[in-house]
Amino acid sequence: MEEVYYLESLTNDRLRDEVGDIALVAAEDRVSGHGATPVMAAFTHIGLESRFSDGRFGVYYASRTLSTAIAETRYHRTAFLRYTQEDPGEIDMRAYIGNVLQPLHNVRPAVYDYLHEPNNWNPS
Repeated sequence: MEEVYYLESLTNDRLRDEVGDIALVAAEDRVSGHGATPVMAAFTHIGLESRFSDGRFGVYYASRTLSTAIAETRYHRTAFLRYTQEDPGEIDMRAYIGNVLQPLHNVRPAVYDYLHEPNNWNPS
C-alpha cells in the first residue's frame, strides 16, 4: 500500500500538502493508525525554525495542559503571521488529546538548563 500512496502523492498536490514529505521520516520511525496524522505531520512539514529545530527537521509539540498548548501555538502563529505581513484575519486551530506510549527524555533537571535559554534556541 505504501507504494500506491507514494505514486499518488507524486501527482496529487492536496495529498502532498496534507501529509507532507514522508521521506523525511525513516520507515522504522513512522507511525500509523487512528490519531497518527497530526503526529506524523509534525515531522513531514518542515522549513520553519523553532525552539527545537533549525528548520531542517520537524518537532512534535505537546503539553500537559490546554492553556500551555494554546500559549505555545499562539507564540508561533504570531511570529509566522508577522513574517507574512498579511492583513489581520481569523485562523482556526485544533487541539489534539493523546497519550504518549513510549518513554521520553525529561529535559527539566538542572543539567539541561542550557536547553531552556529563552533567547537562544540553538542548543535545544
